[in-house]
Amino acid sequence: MGNHNHCTVSRRAFTLGAVVVLAGCSSTGEDRGPSRPAGGDAAPTSLGPPPTFTGDLAPLVEQVTVPPDLPEAAPTIFRGVRLFDGEKVTEEVDVILAGGLVTAVGSGLEEPEGAEVVDGAGHTLMPGMIDSHVHAFPESQEEAARFGVLTELDMFVAVDLADQMAEQQASGATERADIFSATSMATAPDGHGTQFEVDDLEFLTEPSQALGWVEDRVAEGAAYIKIVVESGGDFQALDQQTVGALVEAAHAHGLRAIVHAQSLEDTLVALSVPLDGLAHAPRDELPPSVVERIGEMGIFVVTTAGMAQPTKHKPAFDDDRVIDRVNPELLGYFRRPTYASDDTWATMLPTLQALHAAGVPMLAGTDSGNPGTLSGAGMLVELDILVEAGMTPVEALAAATSAPADTWGLMDRGRIAEGLRGDVLLVEGDPTTGIQDLHGIVGVWKWGVPVELGLA
Repeated sequence: MGNHNHCTVSRRAFTLGAVVVLAGCSSTGEDRGPSRPAGGDAAPTSLGPPPTFTGDLAPLVEQVTVPPDLPEAAPTIFRGVRLFDGEKVTEEVDVILAGGLVTAVGSGLEEPEGAEVVDGAGHTLMPGMIDSHVHAFPESQEEAARFGVLTELDMFVAVDLADQMAEQQASGATERADIFSATSMATAPDGHGTQFEVDDLEFLTEPSQALGWVEDRVAEGAAYIKIVVESGGDFQALDQQTVGALVEAAHAHGLRAIVHAQSLEDTLVALSVPLDGLAHAPRDELPPSVVERIGEMGIFVVTTAGMAQPTKHKPAFDDDRVIDRVNPELLGYFRRPTYASDDTWATMLPTLQALHAAGVPMLAGTDSGNPGTLSGAGMLVELDILVEAGMTPVEALAAATSAPADTWGLMDRGRIAEGLRGDVLLVEGDPTTGIQDLHGIVGVWKWGVPVELGLA
């Protein structure tokens, strides 16, 4: 990213005031300068044999466990609804939610006693969505839930993480999205992230620090490890050896290693180690050999494409079904132009198309917390873009449901099937054939408990 301005902020202030802090501290994304790796090693200029990792990674959620203090809710039966179960579409299906779970899927199901009956004619039922890249704070998680995003993967840095996780486990936190977090990010002195001057950000200067750094994140409750390779402008980047040591340390703890790299040069560094995924789709044009390498390695890419598309191209901003549900205090921030230019978008769109054509697993992520996007509503923008980039609507919806559930090991969600969580949303119309129908969300249930869609 480009030249950056410093401003001091605590970790709590960073997250609770994200809309102000990021606006004041983020770079323009333009004017990339020369690379300055922390260890002095130049970035690799060619690709050798693909690095491999053959160990096991722990699922984030191994099995379905209904929270013991889940709020009481009547069973709900959806009659004759079009069902997108996370992978495929079935017409005129009945679905029952009870006791926090999906208890039955079929035709002509018997109505549970005291059930709320929802006429599904002309509507589509789909799993609660998963945003694979956010910068979360509690208020944004409530905003996410009202748009059907019921799980968020935080990449830096959720406050009160232990308290939030305890609430999720005890009560289901049915008014907001679940949160999983990297807690912090591995970066160099003067690296990307240091412009926020978060008071407890730990820097790395050499590979020998990697294991201790990862162990500190494990102690904080990190669900995965985020590593920053950002050499643009006057940012200092971690060297290849330190990146490799961090990935190795993450894998030793059974954690996924996700690398932030957006330029071609930085992406080559990331692809020289056995990482598990890229936190962003690169913004530079990728040669076919690099796209092929990403496919060969089997790693995932989180799209964050909305941050590379100028605001004027986003149809969600012209749809009252979306805008009328956004918190008015955040609406101006949501409409704010991103740091992207037409030139950025002219490069990003072919990159997305090439990655999709190569069969690379692509997960929808918004990078919410940055100007021009927002938790929840930003996912609607992201999925519009994925269809523009060549995905079918069903593939785009899977990128926000079953694909991230499989990738992150969220074994209890991301699909609608008997015995899984009752995390669903009801859409007027058919987003499986016209993705912008997803703008018409008329109901959201988390653990089978209705989410209030209106603003308080």
